[in-house]
Amino acid sequence: MLRVIVWSSEDLSRLLASTFLGRTGVDRFKAKSLEEVRKLAQAVGPQLILVDRDLPHVARLIGELRADPVTQSRSLAVLAFGDFQPLEIELLDAGANAILRLPPDAGWDDRLQRLLRVASRQEVRLPIRLAIEAGIGAEVFGDASARSINVSANGMLLETALPLRLGQHLSFTFQIEGGARVTGRGRVVREAGSSQFGIDFVDLDEDGREAVRWLVRSTRIG
Repeated sequence: MLRVIVWSSEDLSRLLASTFLGRTGVDRFKAKSLEEVRKLAQAVGPQLILVDRDLPHVARLIGELRADPVTQSRSLAVLAFGDFQPLEIELLDAGANAILRLPPDAGWDDRLQRLLRVASRQEVRLPIRLAIEAGIGAEVFGDASARSINVSANGMLLETALPLRLGQHLSFTFQIEGGARVTGRGRVVREAGSSQFGIDFVDLDEDGREAVRWLVRSTRIG
């Protein structure tokens, strides 16, 4: 059963009913405050939290959800009416995984399905070797330059003192203990404080992708 918390100042039931979230087997829970989101998350264990872009102080609220142990590992998306607003960059920086436009279009469900796959993310601390792709050639840093905080099938959270930037592409290599060496490319999609960065996998060979899936499955708790 898919469980989704929707935090909005408006009733979005009719809009969401036309999407994947309106199907049988999906439970939607409405929240009107940060405290309600926390209580619901504790009670139902949602796979996804949807937050209205137009809530007052929404960037701070998203930051608090990311800092709360109950909600920090959940997939979190922002629901936004209308065109892009500069505020959305701040919301991604604060910890949102994606912006979902309303009303839903033909590609909405595909984006939602990808977002839901982000949720399978486990704490795994591994040394990462990075090569930042910038300018002519790539600057390569040693194994101690970065360490994973958690890893999913679609990306990882890195801790590093290197000055990474949103949108930057990089190459990486890490060794799974007792298993395969994973080599691939990624893109910086989120800053989580001064030294932590969300990385989306852009390219992994099939052996590396399967090794990451095995890693996530084997470290899953419960």
